[in-house]
Amino acid sequence: VGGNMTNAKAMMAYYLPRVKTPKGSIVALDYEDGASTSVTANTNVIKAQFKLIIAAGYTPMLYGGKDYLSAHVNVSAIVKAYGNCLWLAEYPDYLVRTKPDYNWFPSMDGVAIFQFTSMYRITGYVNGVPQGLDGNVDLTGITKSGYGNQPVNPTPQPQPHAKWVKETKTYTLKTAVKLRTGASTSANVMTTLPAGTTVKTDQAIIQGGYRWVRQPRSNGCAYLATGPASNTLEYVKSGATHTYYTVKSGDSWWTIAQRNGLSMTALASQNGKSIYTTIYPGQRLVVR
Repeated sequence: VGGNMTNAKAMMAYYLPRVKTPKGSIVALDYEDGASTSVTANTNVIKAQFKLIIAAGYTPMLYGGKDYLSAHVNVSAIVKAYGNCLWLAEYPDYLVRTKPDYNWFPSMDGVAIFQFTSMYRITGYVNGVPQGLDGNVDLTGITKSGYGNQPVNPTPQPQPHAKWVKETKTYTLKTAVKLRTGASTSANVMTTLPAGTTVKTDQAIIQGGYRWVRQPRSNGCAYLATGPASNTLEYVKSGATHTYYTVKSGDSWWTIAQRNGLSMTALASQNGKSIYTTIYPGQRLVVR
């Protein structure tokens, strides 16, 4: 939102009611791009958003890199007003690191969390979201706020019943896929389609953590999963021509999506990834 106060407040009015984590937990402002030329305006916007986060019952943090924040924001004024609220990411490369290298520690007042890698080991998935993706050191205990007194197993919320929707498409499979008698991983396997197979579909549904498509056949229908529900385009549409973008240093799913008129989810999905997947300089992404 740069230094635009109107946009900043509108953004918080939209997102804060949608936060589902417990009260007291962290809501961080990701500040890596889009700053205005006015340090004062940028700082005032962040302070105003912090106030709104606190008013909504959450713990505010400012996430970014030391150099970018120092160049565009009066960080000391924010730290003076809100204490140790900085979550800074500094690391020498994009290799998997399991321990922090404190030679890269971003020394400045107000640091509460030190992110020492963006390629931490994945320890598993919950609802399609990778766990343990980022390696962080909590220096003040701020990550425990709002979580320590929460029930271990919160009451599950009822999920809306999924419905089949019309989807007349032709796909070319990128990998071998099992063709089943029903839209479930427990359904019988009819055959395994090899990579390169062309599949025509007429309907699709998201259920059981997967996105399923239906293939009409002469003797009925068959079903195959095109990927997890969070990654709905595992296959590339047959015959499609694409426009590519080469990732540059400082890019993110958000900035690339904004430049190309896409949502982050759509951009990630059409590249066979999720918004939790790390991207690297030099990587090519499909944007059209």
